[in-house]
This record gives sequence, structure tokens and C-alpha cells, in this order.
Amino acid sequence: MRRHGDHPRPTIGVFSYGFSGNFLWAGATAAARQHDVNLIGFAGGSLHSPRGFEAQANVLFDLIDPQQIDGLLLDSGILSHYVGTNTLHEFCGRYAGMPIVSSEVALKGIPSVLLDFYQGIRDLIGHLITAHGCRRVAFIRGPQESQTAEERYHAYRKALAEYDIPFDPDLVAPGTFFAPSGAEAIRLLLDERRVAFDAIAAANDWMALDAMQAMQARGIRVPADVAVVGFDDQKEAGVAVPPLTTVQLGAEQRGYRGIELLLARLAGEEVAEQVILPAQLVLHQSCGCPSAIVVQAAAGECAVSSSPVADLFTINRETILTKMNAALPVEMYDPAWLAELLESFSAELGGETERFLRAFKAIVQRVGANDGDLSGWHDALSALRRCVRPALEQTPLLARAEDLWQQARTLLGEAIEQARTSQMMQAGQQIMTLQALGQTLLSVLDVSELMDILAQKLPQVGIPSCYLSLYADPEHPAATSHLILAYDETGRIQVAPDAQYFPSRQLVPAGILPHRRRYTLTVEALYFRERQLGFALFEEGADNFLSGISQFTGIPGENPLRGQISSALQADLLVQQVQEHAAELAREKYVTDTFLETVPDQIYFKDCQSRITRANNAHALRFGLTNPREELGKTDFDFFQADVAHVQYAEEQAIIQTGQAMINKEVAETSLDGQERWSLVTKMPLRDERGEIIGTFGISRDITALKFAEQELVQYRDHLSELVKERTADLSRSNARLHAEIVDRERMEQALRSSEQQYRLLAENVPDGIVIVQNGGVAFSNAAFGNMAGYAPERLTEIDLMQVFHAPARQMLHACFEQKEPASVQAELLRPDGRALWTEIECAAIVWNGQPAFLLTIHNITERKLREQQLEEERARLQQENLNLKSTIKERYRFGELVGKSPAMQRIYELMLSAASSDVNVLIVGESGTGKELIARTLHQISPRKTKPFVAVNCASIPETLFEREFFGHRKGAFTGADKDTPGLFDRAHQGIMFLDEVTELTPGTQAKLLRVLQDGSYTPLGSNIPRQADVLMLAATNKPPQEEIAQGRLRKDFFYRIGVIELAVPPLRERKDDLPLLLEYLLEQYCQKQAQIHGKLPADLPTDHTQLPGELAQALYAYDWPGNVRELQNVLQRYLVTRDLATILHTLGSFTPSVSPVNAQGRAFDVTLPKAIEALEKQMIAEALATSGYHIGKTSELLDMPRRTLQNKLKKYAFTLKRVLS
Repeated sequence: MRRHGDHPRPTIGVFSYGFSGNFLWAGATAAARQHDVNLIGFAGGSLHSPRGFEAQANVLFDLIDPQQIDGLLLDSGILSHYVGTNTLHEFCGRYAGMPIVSSEVALKGIPSVLLDFYQGIRDLIGHLITAHGCRRVAFIRGPQESQTAEERYHAYRKALAEYDIPFDPDLVAPGTFFAPSGAEAIRLLLDERRVAFDAIAAANDWMALDAMQAMQARGIRVPADVAVVGFDDQKEAGVAVPPLTTVQLGAEQRGYRGIELLLARLAGEEVAEQVILPAQLVLHQSCGCPSAIVVQAAAGECAVSSSPVADLFTINRETILTKMNAALPVEMYDPAWLAELLESFSAELGGETERFLRAFKAIVQRVGANDGDLSGWHDALSALRRCVRPALEQTPLLARAEDLWQQARTLLGEAIEQARTSQMMQAGQQIMTLQALGQTLLSVLDVSELMDILAQKLPQVGIPSCYLSLYADPEHPAATSHLILAYDETGRIQVAPDAQYFPSRQLVPAGILPHRRRYTLTVEALYFRERQLGFALFEEGADNFLSGISQFTGIPGENPLRGQISSALQADLLVQQVQEHAAELAREKYVTDTFLETVPDQIYFKDCQSRITRANNAHALRFGLTNPREELGKTDFDFFQADVAHVQYAEEQAIIQTGQAMINKEVAETSLDGQERWSLVTKMPLRDERGEIIGTFGISRDITALKFAEQELVQYRDHLSELVKERTADLSRSNARLHAEIVDRERMEQALRSSEQQYRLLAENVPDGIVIVQNGGVAFSNAAFGNMAGYAPERLTEIDLMQVFHAPARQMLHACFEQKEPASVQAELLRPDGRALWTEIECAAIVWNGQPAFLLTIHNITERKLREQQLEEERARLQQENLNLKSTIKERYRFGELVGKSPAMQRIYELMLSAASSDVNVLIVGESGTGKELIARTLHQISPRKTKPFVAVNCASIPETLFEREFFGHRKGAFTGADKDTPGLFDRAHQGIMFLDEVTELTPGTQAKLLRVLQDGSYTPLGSNIPRQADVLMLAATNKPPQEEIAQGRLRKDFFYRIGVIELAVPPLRERKDDLPLLLEYLLEQYCQKQAQIHGKLPADLPTDHTQLPGELAQALYAYDWPGNVRELQNVLQRYLVTRDLATILHTLGSFTPSVSPVNAQGRAFDVTLPKAIEALEKQMIAEALATSGYHIGKTSELLDMPRRTLQNKLKKYAFTLKRVLS
């Protein structure tokens, strides 16, 4: 079994509503005593309780620490009054890993002690039906969120069904498990529903008792007019008038068995998931049954032998004892008591006197001393009478026996009445004690004194130990708490100040709770309305003080001490807060007063009439006063001249009216004595605690000395400025003289440098390198070559000249030397520093000093070589740029799948880009075949919605009767044959684009329905009443002029404005014939790709370029008006490519047959091809543009809308006279 730390025994926690008069707690404490374990009860409330501030107590459920608590027993019936099992499961999840047992509510995976609600309700309803003939049984149910209440309600319905009684929902009234809902149920049944019933059952006793009182107040007799039954067997049921018939559930057994299950789990034993306790019907007079005591008092049959009286108690002793034992509740007596009582009764009949009554009186006293239930002994006497009386018939002992039985009943009745009176007096005394304690607590206004009184008074009311703590932070109760009271049987416990703060889940500081003995504690939450204060641990003593109060008042669970201590603490804490606040205000006032008296700035406060209400010493001294009080009630008119005072008054009134402050204003003031002073003034609105303006306050700093200093500074700055001007003039003159000297010196230095350069040029003779090679070595070299080679001149005669050049140059130089012919060679020269120079070497054979030699003149051509390389790179770059430009130009003529370079198409492209980026509805207008749907699909591909659906709709194909079904969809059952939900076009196009082709074919009625979607963005499927949102961009197309359609009434104007935010007017092909070459090239490209896919390769005779088409066909294509636009062009071209029947194609186009030479409009035959004609036209246009611009290339390129470089290439191509062209 688990143990924590040095704890010698496990500690079990119990969650319930409260523990005074709580049967489950009573059973749990009995089990804890029996098994020697510690018990801590956490007095919370129902989860999510709406009753007052009851839910505040549930903060205790956050104080569970697995290091302090070994297992939990949950009073789940109480916890789940207002929640379902799912919420209860989630609640249990907070204690994952801890053994848990649930009472009254079955929870999956958690052992549960359950009550047989169904059997109890069935017996209760069955008794009303079978024993009393009731047929209309009303029912007051508990909270519908409570599983316990729902189980009892369903048991009621099943019981009616078992007896073939129809269920009437009007006979069921809601309830809360608390008393007021019983009277409310009677009002609902009788006044609102006006239903008749002959019995009423309630889901618990409290509601049944409340309903019974409500009916009696109306004059309805119970049980004569209406039978009443309850559930739970509360003690109040037995003392009601009439006593309430109810069901006993063995509540104490729930607690006892729950503790045993927990201990078994802690010991590692397997336990049953559910333990079900039986329910027992307890019959009283409220249902119409007679008193059980009266029934039991009747002499019935008893199976004893007909022995002589002398042998009666000897022969039948065990039978009589068994009958008497069965009549008594379990564990209410010592079995030896019955044997002693029977022996004394036998002796009394045998002749002894007063022995039976003495023995019975002793038993009654022993039972009463243990707070036992004396009423059960009536049943024991009745069992004895039934067994003995038949044997005493016709004997003189019968009268003696009847007297003894009557005397015993009288003695028992007196004892019962005395015990009840004693309990009532004791409870009354305890209530008076508690009331006196409450008054004492409320009279104390200091927390420390309050704790002293609690430590003194609580032991007097039966609480041997108490530990009271306050939360360090009420917003986070589970974090830290502060122990302010601790006492046990030895007295007050002193705790070091640093140990008084502890984790709240620890409940008390370490080492406080007893270790050597077992303890039973209840934890009560201390709170006042919404404010959490802390918690208290009370130890239960031998004198169950709170339980006694519960029995007397009939209010189980609630601990009155909790409310009294909470109220007293709240009052004391409020007083403490007020005292602390007062002290803080006093400190603030002291600081404020000290600041005002010592600060050199002048501070004042004024009311709404600008009267001074307070000022500091500096402000008073400003006006020659010795005490600021002399200013009170005065205004600026008492201290300033009238014009100045009027200005200040107006400023302050403006601040009061607008609430706007005046910050750091420099003000010149003239006092009444004529002195002028300067101040830096700040004025602000003065507000009260509600934020309302009640005046102004100001801070004024005397800056007169500062202003005078500023004036002196300005004068000094002016004087300094004059000095600077004079000094600047002197410096200017000095600079002029110095500049002249510098110019003369530079002129002399320049002349010197020129002379040096001329000398060097003469000395070197030539800038090129000169080398004379003789006998394989260098015979002479000048300084220029030394500089090229990177060697000193004297070293050049020591090196191998060939090693200075790259290998290819060496071979060429050797060839020159061998041929002895003048030659020129380009060679790369290698310098010692790793740099390379390109040189051009001219080699000539000479005679040097009478010997053959070679003269090498070496030119440095590195820069020229680099320029050549750069030119080559530039040429390659230009070539690539030309290719890229051609590609760019080609792409510019295509936009997605659209082809065309004409201005009209360029405008279309620009509008498409704007529309795609703006996400607005677009109307595409154009003749059939102009590519309206292609434009719509291109818009989709370049829009942000390109990854979303594109839904194309032919509006002409959708009848008006099917419009809503197709566009909006329908729900299952919307019409005959609608066997499932079907999405509409708007569902399919959600977040994408819907293309409405031939939108003008929609009737005005359908346009109105679409307009609603376009305006509101919502639509409702057929058969549904729930609107849906449409996130769809509309693209519409028509081949009819919209304005004509509007004029004819076929197109709604408001609908047109919605779908045509941007209107794209697609030009027909006849208006952009300059796009024909591009279109033909594109269509040929598409056709060739398709044929290549079909045949695996491109057919050899298939044209791949429009220039390969026959000239007659090209001429006909250009001459035709194309009423079918691009679609017709594609059809004609594909027909030609398939059939190659040129005559038929030309005939179709209305042109000439290929056997006749094509002619122009004047009847002259064409003798050029189309490309030649295009070149001629291009040349003519360039010539005309040149003439217009005065042969200026820049202006000509602008006229032709042609890049300058392209124009230059064209000029070269057509061999224009370039000398006439200006650049």
C-alpha cells in the first residue's frame, strides 16, 4: 500500500457538498476508523452550479496534491447535479494517476459504488399502483444534466410501462433536487397545466416534502386526496406530517464500501468496476399506509411449539431470539442483550417482579448513550408478543404478559421522547453557541484578534484542531497560501514566519499535521461572494457538533462556521485594507505637501470660477505674501493688471470647457507694482475621481533672469557677427595673395615637368622596345623594353630572350631568324611579376658591329588586344541579346494562349492584367469566334485564383425552370427524384471563377436571381432554409452589344453594372489583320505539334511556317473579312492542311482559283510573294518616316514605334544612304 514520506498510514480524500449530516461522509469516517486511515473531506459543490456563489467552493478541487492524497472518493451524484458524465469524466482527468472511486454515478474505467435506483423507483411506483390503486402518478424530476436524476426519471417511465400505464408528459415537472422546486412543480401542474393526478413521486425527499407542504397549503389532503412519495430516506422524511414514504439507499454503505474499494486498489488488488447496493422501500403514512409500528404491534402468528408455559422459553428460545433479531436494524445492539431480555421476561412470568422492566430499561439506556435508534425496539417487542402470546391463551399469565409489554412500550416511548428532547435542546444550545460565536467574530475588526478568538472558541464547540490559511494571491489560489491560525489538542502551534507560506496543495506547512495518530479533517473554502479568501481545515472530534446542528435544522452539508468565519475575515480584511489605504493616503499627502512647500516652482489650484483654492509658498512669495492661505478665494484680478488677468481667465475657462492642457507657454506679466516678469507656464484641467473637470491647476517657473540672459546673448552674438565679418575680409585678402603664389609655383612646376619629359623622349628615342639579337643573345636593349619585360636594362643581356615569350611566339621568332626575312609576329610576353603583355614584334636582319644581327622593334599592344577581346565579347553579347530580343518580341506578341501584337490586342492585355490583379467581375464582349472563353481562361491562369476551380457555364443551355437547381444546388427531398444533396455551380466554383458564356441569353428573371448573389454574396439551395456564402469571381461573355440589349429590355441595367466592372471589347479579326502572320504561325505550330504526337514525327510535306503557305492562299487569307473570326481562320487552315485542296479553299474564301494568276484591284497580276510585299511595304514606310523626321534616327524610331537599334538594322538591310541620316 502506498505511503507518502514518513506517513505511517494512507490518506484518502473525499469530494462532496459538505459533511455535516452527510451519510456518505458518515460511512467513510466509519470505514476510516475501522481500517486506521486518514480522511480529508473537501467540501466543494456541484460542478458548474448556478446557485448563488456555491461554485466558489469548488476552488478546493484544485488543491489536490498526489504527494498528499493517496486516493479520492467522489460523491458523483452531488458533483454531477448540473453536468453530464462527459464533463464528470473530464473532471476526473485532472487527477490522472490517482486511484479514484465514484459514488452513485457509473464512470467508465473508474470503480463505482452504485445504488439500485431502478429497483427503488420501481418498488415505489409499483406500491402506489398495486397497494393504493393510483393510475395518474405525477413525477418531479431532478436536473436534466444530472445522470442520477435522469436514471430515476427513466426508472419512473419504465415502471409505468411495466404496469401498462401510458406515459403522460404533462404529469412530469422539472426540479432541481432542492426544496423550492417542489412547490414550483405543484404550481406548474395545478395552475398552468391544470392536470389531475392521484399521486406524486419526487426524485428525492426534499422536493417531495416541499410539494407536500405546498398541497397542504392549498387544502389538498395527503394522502386522502393525493398520495406523496419521495426518495433517499432523509431523516426529515420520518418526522414529517404525515411521515413520508420513501426509499432507503444505504447512503452510509456507499461511503464505507467506497473507502474499502480505494484501500483495495492501493494494496494492488483487483476490484470490481461496479458495486451495486440494494434499495429498500420505507413505508409511511404519506402514501396511505398505516404506521409500521401499529402494524407490527398486532398479534400475528409465530411458529412455536405448543409447550407448557414452563417449557415455552426453553424449547422455543432460539426461535424467539431469531424473530426479535430480525426485527432490529443491523449493528444496533449487542446480541447478548436479547438473551438477557428474554430470560428476564421468562423470570417475570415465573414469579419474579420488576426484572423485565429493569432489564429493558438498561438496554434502552445503553442504546441511547450510543446515539442509537430506539424506534426499532418497538418491532422487537412486537416480535416477542407474536411468538409468546398464543402459548399464553386461556392462562392467567396472558394478562401479566400484556401488562409487561404495555409497560415496556410506555417506557420506550418516554425514552424516545426524552432522547429527542435532549437532542433538540443540545442542538438548540449548539446553535445559540454558534450564533454567539458568529456575533463575537463579527465584532472583531482585526485579523490577529480574530484568530485568537477562533483558537479559544472552536475547541468549545467540539473542534479539537483547526488550521486556517489565506491565499497569497486570490487570483491564483492553488499557488501559495499563508497560515494564520494553527492549534491542536495541545494548544496554539507556533510556526516560524518563513515557514508560514507554503504551496496551497500542501494544505498546511510541512510537519504540522499529526503523524503518530489517525486524523479526520474537513477542508472548507473561505470566500465572500466572488472574492476568494482562503481555506480552513477542521478536525472532527468525539462530539459531532456540526452533525447535531444539521439534524436539528434539517440542512445537511452546509457548515455554518464557514460562512461566519468568511464574513468575519472579509470584514477584517476590508478594515485592514481601509487602514492600509488610509496610511497610504496619509503618506501621499505628506509627500505632496512636502513637495509643494519645497519646490521652487509656483504651483496653484483653482476652481471653475478661477478662484485660488490652494497654492504653495513659492506662489505666495511671488505676490509678496508670507502665507499661501492669504491667496485662498482670490483671482488673478487681485494680483495682475486687468488686461493680463482677462487673458489668463480666458485661458483657464478654455481649458475647463475643452479639457485641453496648455504646455510650456512663455508669458510676460506686469504686476500691479509695474514690474515686468517672464514665466514658463503650464496649465492643465483638474479632475475629480469620476473624471469630471472641477477646475484647473498650474505650474509657473520664473524665467525672467533667463530671458534677460537671452537678450544679452543676442547682443553679444550681434557683436560677434561684426567681428567675424571683419576677420573674414582679412582672410579673403590673404587667400587671394596665397592663390596667386600657388598659381605661379604650379606654372613653374609644369614647365619643369615638360622639360623632363622631352629629355626622356629624346633619351629613349622611341617609345617602343628596341632589342638587337646577335649570336642567340641580347646585344642591346633600351629602357622601354626593360619596362615591358620587367627587367633592369643591364640584366636583359644576361637572360635568354626566348624565355620571355610564350612557347608559340618562340617558334615564330625562330622561323624569322632562320628565314632572315622581315616579318611581324604577335607574341604574349611574360613578366617576372606574373603579368602578361601582348606585343607586336617586327623582325629585320641587320649588321651590328660588323656581325649579322636581328633588330626587334617591340610594340605594346595589350590595350588594343583587350579592346579586341572586349569587342568580341560585346559581339557575342549582342548576338545573344539579339536572340533574347527576338524571343522577347515573340513573347510580347503572345499573352498566354492569346496571340496578337496589334494595338487593340495590346490594350486587351493591359486590361486583363488590371482585371486579374483587382479581382473584379469582367464582361467580355465580342463576336463569335474572337476567343472570349480563351480570354476568360487566361484571366483565370494569371489571377490569384488560378489554383481554384474554373467553371464554364453556357447560359443558353439552362432553362429558366432549372436555373436555381443548376446554380444553387438542392437538398435531398427538395423535389420528386431529389434522393441526395447535390451541389450547384456556385458550390463547384467556390473560391474560384465562374464563366457565364452568352450571358445575355439569361432571362431578366434569372438575371435578378444572380444579381442577388452578386450583391449579397449569399444564396440558398433548393429545399434548404440556410443561406450559404458564395466566394466566386464572375467572368461573363456575350456576342451582342450590351447597350442594345439593355435598350431592348433583355439585359437588366443593374445586372450589367454588377457583371461589367471591367469591360473587355474583343476586336474582330477583320479589324486586326496585321495579327494574321502571328495567328497563322501559332495555328501552324499547334497543328504540327498535334501531328507529331499522332505520327511520332512531323510529316515532311507539312508547312511549319506561314511563309511556306502558297502565295494565293496567303493573299486570300488577307483579303477575307473573317465573319467567323479566329475560329473560322483555324477551320480554314486545318481544312487546307488536311485536304491540300487549294481551289476549294479559295472558292470558299471567295477568291480566285490557283490556275489564274492573282491580280490586284487594278487588274494587274501580282509577281511577288507575300513576304516580298511585306518587305516592300516596310521599306516604303521607313522612307516616308525618314522624310517626315528630316532623316533623324531618334524621331524616325518614335514615328515607327520601333527600337532605335532595330531601325538601324533595317536601314542597313534596305541600303539607305546613311550619310543623309542624322544620329
